[in-house]
Amino acid sequence: TNKSPINPLRGSYWITTFGCQMNKADSERMSGILEYMGYYPAAEELKADLVLYNTCTIRDSAEQKVYSYLGRQAIRKRSLPNLKIIVAGCLAQQEGESLLRRVPEIDLLMGPQHCNRLESLLNQVDTGQQVLATEEQFILEDITTPRRDSSICGWVNIIYGCNERCTYCVVPSVRGKEQSRTPEVIKSEIENLAKSGYKEITLLGQNIDAYGRDFQVQNQKDSERITLSYLLNYIHDIDGIERIRFATSHPRYFTKELIDTCAELPKVCEHFHIPFQSGSNQILKNMGRGYTIESYKNIIIYIKDSIPKAAVSGDAIVAFYGAPVPLKNHEFHACLTALEMEKKLEIMRSEWANESDWPELVHNIRHRVGLNSGEMVTGNMGSSMRMNYTMMGDTVNLAARLEPAAKQYGVYNFVAQNTYKAVKNEFEWRLLDYLVVKGKKEPVKAYELVSLKGEMSREQSELVSAFNEGLDLYFKQEWKNALSKFKEASELEEDFLYRPTTPSKIYIERCNAFSKKPPPKDWSGIWAMNTK
Repeated sequence: TNKSPINPLRGSYWITTFGCQMNKADSERMSGILEYMGYYPAAEELKADLVLYNTCTIRDSAEQKVYSYLGRQAIRKRSLPNLKIIVAGCLAQQEGESLLRRVPEIDLLMGPQHCNRLESLLNQVDTGQQVLATEEQFILEDITTPRRDSSICGWVNIIYGCNERCTYCVVPSVRGKEQSRTPEVIKSEIENLAKSGYKEITLLGQNIDAYGRDFQVQNQKDSERITLSYLLNYIHDIDGIERIRFATSHPRYFTKELIDTCAELPKVCEHFHIPFQSGSNQILKNMGRGYTIESYKNIIIYIKDSIPKAAVSGDAIVAFYGAPVPLKNHEFHACLTALEMEKKLEIMRSEWANESDWPELVHNIRHRVGLNSGEMVTGNMGSSMRMNYTMMGDTVNLAARLEPAAKQYGVYNFVAQNTYKAVKNEFEWRLLDYLVVKGKKEPVKAYELVSLKGEMSREQSELVSAFNEGLDLYFKQEWKNALSKFKEASELEEDFLYRPTTPSKIYIERCNAFSKKPPPKDWSGIWAMNTK
């Protein structure tokens, strides 16, 4: 329960949160502590008496923003010596004293394990100390009610830290070892949320499937083990709570028992976020993930068998140290995956059509893919503290340009000529253009990936035939005849709300423009894109 504020005249505060849901939950808890201490929310960041940045070190853009924001506050502090500047979260834990040397105006620097100690740490600041709190410690329970950003959905931390050692991840070094909260404390927090009118809770943990393993004792019976499955059963019947979610899962610990539990409990939402990170077993091994792509697929199959309507989302790292590894028939599998994504979306749209509570935009959701093949430059950039793996070069740049270009042509799968040449006999194609993407000088032929070989529908076949005839006439500068063919093709294009255009409409516009103002005699047919 909330206590009365200690001092209602402490001043205003402002919290900016970067990064993951765990950080958001930590910020809500720190807001509660500050308001208990007597602070109140500021109307503007640059007018606050206390500024707290809850930081992230996973996303480089978030890290750079923090330094920019700190620069502004450092300037303020020179004329407002009573301004308190606090940096919390993963960046604070990782950088430690080096961040204090870089921005000496910081009053309090604390890692994520110290969020619940904010009051005592600020009391030290009030005595004139500059405080650094990054030592690993047991996370104390905090009875102060968080200041929630939502009145319906609430975050509830159930496990802090992570014991994994994925080679790309800094979380264990900044959030510490796994520490599970007791089921009784978690249930009490959720019961208080229910009494306050909350309808949905999201259980949070960096590796939530590992919940309870730090409770395990030798010779403990399986029926006595405290696991995520146990916890879901334990909290399921709390009155007032209608939906229960949890994130983020690790495939290594996502068990059939957990899936069975989710299938049996009606309040548990049928959505699972399970990062797969890579489709290559060699890369997964290099990452230290502890599972294979086959075992991951078995998890998905069991979920679909047990909960047919379940939605599964995931993350992938496409630029990892040691990637790309040689993959047999890589171009074929990339094209096949793009087509499978499109088929899955068609199935989902068909299901959504029978559900009236989705906005129109959802019914027409589409994806865009740009594919290219060739040599690239790969390597590490950064320091011993923080390494970024990157892929560079014209091959990468062209693929990156083709993805947004797909939207300009109104297609889903935009493929460059190198990939096309490698698998041209395996799929059906439509040549779309001979173009130069913005920032490049060399033209490239770009194709729409239509289907596997021999699997075009009659409508698709008629469309591609009419479009190809129009394209031949277009390159011959027979604008009137080309225009007629593109209009014929346009009638065959799939049309739906929110589709920005179609390739046929693009060429109708060009034919009309060239009819009025023909290109020069040495025109090569190359189209230069003026946007990325």
